Amino acid sequence: MDKHPKPIDANKILNDLNEHIGSLNNDLEYATKEGEESWASEISNKIELLSLFVDGIASGRYKIDPIPLPTIKPGYVVKHKRFKSCSYGTVKSISESGKRALVKWDNYNMAYYELNSLEVISHDQG
Repeated sequence: MDKHPKPIDANKILNDLNEHIGSLNNDLEYATKEGEESWASEISNKIELLSLFVDGIASGRYKIDPIPLPTIKPGYVVKHKRFKSCSYGTVKSISESGKRALVKWDNYNMAYYELNSLEVISHDQG
């Protein structure tokens, strides 16, 4: 199986599935009128199966998992994502909430930054 998910448009899939279900409903109506019980049962099973997929897609069951952010730990060398011209800094600690890091920059200034605003440059002690 491919390790890299392929993003898809759920609405396009839902539209296609609903069209197929509509077509099968027409076939089911015809099979029922003609007294073709075996064929009608087969069509009914297909409609049920496709409906399960429609429900699953509509409920978000098949959504792609978000890409996990790298774990930033004390001692890692980081750079601010937005301020590319800034110097590098060393993570001194992580806040209790786990959402911010105290960074000591090369110019000796220290400040807290959101983890998602930092880019890991090295896992070695800076």
